[in-house]
Amino acid sequence: MSRPLGLSFRARLVLALVGSIAPILIVALLVVSAQTRNVTQEFVQTTRQNTDSAFIQLQRVQRQRLDGLGTRFSGGSRFPVLLLEATYSEPDIPHFEDQVSYELKLTSDTATLVAFTDITGKPIVAIRSGRALPDAAAAVPAALMTAMIERVDTSSFGYQLVDDRLYDLHVRLLRVGTEPYGFVLLANAIDNAFASRIRPPGGGHVCFAAGNRCYASTLTGNDQITEAQLVAPGADRLDVNGNPWAITSSTLAGTPDFRRITAIPLDDLLRPFSRIQTALRLAGLGALLIGLVLALLIARGLARPIRSLVLATQSVARGDYSVHIDSPSTDEIGTLADSFNQMTEGLRLKEQYRGLLDKVVSPEIAAEMMRGEIVLGGETREVTTLFADLRGFTAMTEGWEPARVIAMLNQVMEQASDAVEAEGGVVDKYVGDEIMAIFGAPIAAPDDPLRAVRAAIRIRDAVAALARQRSGHGEKTLGVGIGINTGEAVAGNMGSLRRLNYTVLGESVNIAARLCSQAEPQEILMTEVTCERVQHAFEIEPAGERHFKGISRALRIFSVRSHKRALESQPTIALGTIAIAFMLAATPLTAQRSIQLDLSARIEAAVYLPGDDPAWLIPSTQTFIAPRASLFADLFLGDRLYALLELRADRGPIPADTGFEFRAEQAFIRFTPTKANLHLQAGRFVSPFGEYPQRHHTTADPFIRPPFPYEYRTALMPDSIAPSLAVLLGWKDDDESYRKSEAAPIIWGIPYQLGAMLFGGAGRVSFRAAVINSSPASRTYDWERFRNLTERPAFVGNLGLRVSPEFELGTSFSRGPWLSTHLPASLDTFPIDARSSTDRDSYLQQIWGVNAAYARGRLQTRAELFLDRKDTPNVPDPLGSLSYSLEATLRFRMGADLGARWGAIHFDDAGAGDTYGGDPWDYDVQRLQVTAGYRIDESKDLRVEWMLNRSDRPAPLDANLLSVRVAWVLDRLW
Repeated sequence: MSRPLGLSFRARLVLALVGSIAPILIVALLVVSAQTRNVTQEFVQTTRQNTDSAFIQLQRVQRQRLDGLGTRFSGGSRFPVLLLEATYSEPDIPHFEDQVSYELKLTSDTATLVAFTDITGKPIVAIRSGRALPDAAAAVPAALMTAMIERVDTSSFGYQLVDDRLYDLHVRLLRVGTEPYGFVLLANAIDNAFASRIRPPGGGHVCFAAGNRCYASTLTGNDQITEAQLVAPGADRLDVNGNPWAITSSTLAGTPDFRRITAIPLDDLLRPFSRIQTALRLAGLGALLIGLVLALLIARGLARPIRSLVLATQSVARGDYSVHIDSPSTDEIGTLADSFNQMTEGLRLKEQYRGLLDKVVSPEIAAEMMRGEIVLGGETREVTTLFADLRGFTAMTEGWEPARVIAMLNQVMEQASDAVEAEGGVVDKYVGDEIMAIFGAPIAAPDDPLRAVRAAIRIRDAVAALARQRSGHGEKTLGVGIGINTGEAVAGNMGSLRRLNYTVLGESVNIAARLCSQAEPQEILMTEVTCERVQHAFEIEPAGERHFKGISRALRIFSVRSHKRALESQPTIALGTIAIAFMLAATPLTAQRSIQLDLSARIEAAVYLPGDDPAWLIPSTQTFIAPRASLFADLFLGDRLYALLELRADRGPIPADTGFEFRAEQAFIRFTPTKANLHLQAGRFVSPFGEYPQRHHTTADPFIRPPFPYEYRTALMPDSIAPSLAVLLGWKDDDESYRKSEAAPIIWGIPYQLGAMLFGGAGRVSFRAAVINSSPASRTYDWERFRNLTERPAFVGNLGLRVSPEFELGTSFSRGPWLSTHLPASLDTFPIDARSSTDRDSYLQQIWGVNAAYARGRLQTRAELFLDRKDTPNVPDPLGSLSYSLEATLRFRMGADLGARWGAIHFDDAGAGDTYGGDPWDYDVQRLQVTAGYRIDESKDLRVEWMLNRSDRPAPLDANLLSVRVAWVLDRLW
């Protein structure tokens, strides 16, 4: 039912805003502000030009005087003879100094600084204020003399600090006939009196500075502005005690280290403009108050119905659809109240229908039914299917009343349903004491396999808790067997138009059901396809190959143990907690000069666009973003102790389209016992092996992905043992996309490992020696295991030599066990005499590395080479490989750079001397990386990289990768 319109809401709103002059006020203030800026800029520019002109005129007069004085020393034969005697025969320096002092007295210019050098620029004597300087070299600027000698100029000017005084230098070439024989340097002091003669009017100040100190200025102890404020880098405006100042800075010609800084007071200039702005604000405020009074008068008629609408809306938000609004108004507010009442009635009916559907089907499917999108038929899509079947339920409920059996079953199934829905899955059906769940239909997510495994662990934990509870009361217990598989299936509505059932059908679903039937109590089984998607997040062990009814081929099966991070992060979290507590305890002491705590951060986001096949360490062929955020806390305790904590949030050490994880990447304490370059470090830190780990994630590394030897994966796997050499040689021809995702590289990315390290250097030599908890090719979960330090440590050594400022050489060595700590001791393919963990640790990886770096101007080149040897079970001789990387980077002045890196790996022949003597154990591979970057400013960087991979495999993969990264460094957060 419609109502006649009275005075509209829009008309009342317009009436309330008529008295508002806010736009006019804003425009007026903007005009005044713009005019203020223009006048200020013009005033500062004029004052600076006047100061520059005064400085140039005064300096010209001073230099003319020095030029005339130089003529006295260069004319005649007295000083040429003295200088030649001091240069080529037994010098009489005191006599030379007396003659110079006497000449200065004759000119009544004893304050001038005079110095003589030979033709090579070597200082002979230096006289200031009539006295000889103990060190004549202090008065001679080396750079200016070098330029004079190279150009053979007759004269030049420059600046020099002598005993904390700034001098304006005039250098004059001395000749005998046409032959030059030396130089005379004459200098006039730039002191406070000099600065006062060019001081700007109106109370301005002038400072002649070098670094962060004024050496001549017009400042006194009573001035508002201080020397530290004048020399602060980057300061162009200052507010001193409420008074504004403009700061200008000019470098002294030819010497960028010296600056002339001018401080210009702006208070008198800006005071009239400030009064105008104040008057405008007061006038505008008065006008706004008038408009506010009008608005309040009108709002009184609107407040009551609007308040009723707000309260009713809050009730609807809480799920109360019975609320009703009575509004006597005949304007738009009344119409809105009628519409609101109609809406709540519709919501109440829809909620009744929805509540009924939710009890029959999943909420996702119910939502589609409510939209009318459910029809008969299906579509092919990738889904992850989970089956969970209770073990021992029949035996446990034997002799129970039916009502008690149903109650117990409902209790277990409710917990299982909660686990599935918490991970975004859909419960498809209940079949007795079995539940079927779907991940990927009707709504798909990129990490559906991860969600399914997490849901399975939740179900297993819930059943285990129930079993412990019953066991504590002496009652029979139960378990659950779970099967998971990922693959294509037909998903859709099956049945008839009168009764529909949304489900999935297909071979992948049948495989999940077969896995469930074979799973032992509290065991989670999954196929190889699912394992590839989730292996980075869970502890998984092989369960062998199995045959299933209706499946013609044998399938590789894996068993899920637990969340990887739940187990592995405990040592690092403990270490990080200790470091944080250590830093927080020291925070109150930071007021002391010997203790300092610095916080900084690095935020970056990389976009990966892989080719048709995975680029090995990129486990996806779809475009995805891998953000990373790192927080660094550096604690300095005097000159002896230093601690670092790096907290990192990303998608794991291996870039992947997965969920986020949070960890303490680094947490260590460093002790420096003496003033010598010798340090002892303990905790979790970046691997000391090789050259690249020390510079990754810094401006010294212009690439996005690491060098080739640090991430290429071979066919040799640390958690799978070939039963014979023939099987191992066949692995390289297996499905490479799987083998490369499971296998081990020469060096596994950039390991952050637990251990202790002694490092330092003397002169041009540097060294690192460490005991760490894993070898470079170990799995990532070995990086955080404390017990590896005592049971299976690895030893690393590194030696570096700086041959020249541009050229460096280095060598590294590593030796330690490389087989996975998760390798089952009962593995059938493992040698009988080496199935214990002690014997398993005797299979060692040994790497020799050599690195070199050369830098010249804007060109930077680097090279690394590794010789790798691994003892391998069931293989008579160690398996070896040779890998290397070469890179060159060219940096430009504007902040841009270009780089190229070439890497390759060559594999030795396996089993020399037997049947397989001429067959390498993997195919050689080459990689080219090309990068271009632009440094936006000191903290922001944009980079693009194109990576091409090629192998000698008969059917090589097109494993290329395009990457784009934006990085932002936040320095000095606290």
